[in-house]
Amino acid sequence: MREIVTLQLGNLANYVGTHFWNTQEEYFIYGSDPEGKASAVELDHDILYRAGLTPTGTETYTPRVLIYDLKGGFGSLQKYNQLFTADVNDTVDWDQGVNKVVSDQYPKNAYQQQLERMEVDPNAEMVQLDDRSVKTWSDFNRIYYHPRSMNQVTTHNMDDSIMPYNTYPVGRQSYSDYERETESFEDNFRRFVEECDNLQGFQVFAGIDDAFSGFTEGLLHDVRDEFAKTPILCYGLQSTSMPAQERAKQRVVLNRSLSMTRILDLCTTYVPLYTPSPAHIRKSKLFPYIHPNCNSLYHTSAILSAAIETVSLAYRVKSNLMTIGDLCYKMNGQGTTRLSGISASLPLPFLKDGFDATHNLFKNSIAPAIELSKLVLDKSSSNVFAEDVIVRGLPRASVHAHDKGLYEYTRSLYHKFSHTEPRFIDNIPYPLPNSYPQFFTPKCDINGFLSKEQTTETLNSVPILSRMYTGPELCPEIDNLVKQVESAPFRQMSDYSEGKYGLAYADYLELKEGLMHLSDAYSEDTELMLE
Repeated sequence: MREIVTLQLGNLANYVGTHFWNTQEEYFIYGSDPEGKASAVELDHDILYRAGLTPTGTETYTPRVLIYDLKGGFGSLQKYNQLFTADVNDTVDWDQGVNKVVSDQYPKNAYQQQLERMEVDPNAEMVQLDDRSVKTWSDFNRIYYHPRSMNQVTTHNMDDSIMPYNTYPVGRQSYSDYERETESFEDNFRRFVEECDNLQGFQVFAGIDDAFSGFTEGLLHDVRDEFAKTPILCYGLQSTSMPAQERAKQRVVLNRSLSMTRILDLCTTYVPLYTPSPAHIRKSKLFPYIHPNCNSLYHTSAILSAAIETVSLAYRVKSNLMTIGDLCYKMNGQGTTRLSGISASLPLPFLKDGFDATHNLFKNSIAPAIELSKLVLDKSSSNVFAEDVIVRGLPRASVHAHDKGLYEYTRSLYHKFSHTEPRFIDNIPYPLPNSYPQFFTPKCDINGFLSKEQTTETLNSVPILSRMYTGPELCPEIDNLVKQVESAPFRQMSDYSEGKYGLAYADYLELKEGLMHLSDAYSEDTELMLE
């Protein structure tokens, strides 16, 4: 096996992760295959999942993931569930009486209640998930996790205005305090890693707008101490919706900047990703086919998750011996380009009439894809250092004999990837569980193909194109961050200089220098030198 351990850190990361794991469940085949999922056997599920036994001897198959969030961040999701129960024998004799304190439990929405009823009665009808009922990521979760996967950071509470969890140094301190209290790294992380026969690397979803940025650095320092050369692919997840208060915006900027320098140094590849805004959707030319609510993390995290999940197919398909390390080293072939980006087409436009008809419809489009690693959407370079493109869910055979082939079609629409040949994974479209937001318009049919007729059917799957790349088109993003850091009044931001992990002004200057050095590595001039 070629196992991967996944780490999820923070609220946004757990939104993305919940969509990711719900999608994995759609690949599993239980009994017969009435929904035609047989093609999913092409995926090696053991890469992301672990087999085990409960104390009662029941076989289990659960994600190999460690989930971190604050107190109050897990919603209705409990550490123990129907697969794994708590040890009821942990009792203490006490002769002074007992005062029982019970905290209010987070209420389960109608979707979660119906999932519980279906455990008892598999024939019960599934209810449609109401977007308005999703207040946190556990509200649309469909997965049973191992108790060791659940790691509640007890140092802070969600939405605590007295002790806000909002700066990089606070996150570093909270990781140190959390490990001292729980030894989670020794007990949970190490157990999962030691189960692996042939660990190929770590996949990290990290929310970096708040103190989980510093928490992530602390955790990855421990990982690197134990696994100095094991590949780490880290997604730095960020929200395009910035706080209204200016000082709060400046904190987010510093957290992102510190992540792009310090966390990047601990990773093999670091990919900054932003929740898509209305501008991202309009710029992508995909607005006729998707209408996501960009103010909803439930919607925007679903798009990020679909892109990440599609990228991951490169090292999860049984017929492909590529590893997560191979993908990272492809992006960082020169040894100086650890920073990468991702764009994705959701859905990948395809008319049922065939490739020719689709090409004629979109021949004037530059690239109908959502740029998920960019806030600066008006500036772009067509040059790249490296890229990896995956096309999934389109018919490999031509619909009509005179049609252009799939390769020519994608090349003509997505001319940017002139340095690589796309991987075509035609048998595995992106599955849409009933927990996935239905923001697709009636112009998409049940398979996510574009239809000339309006349809009211709920989509089962969609074709997707994902593009992971590195090169000069990332330079405007770095330069924009440099400007924001330079305008931050660091000397007045005392919350960044407090405590054991506080930053001195010299650290601030080093941060700016590190970002400018990173920008130089991605400039057009650098590409000329590489050639």
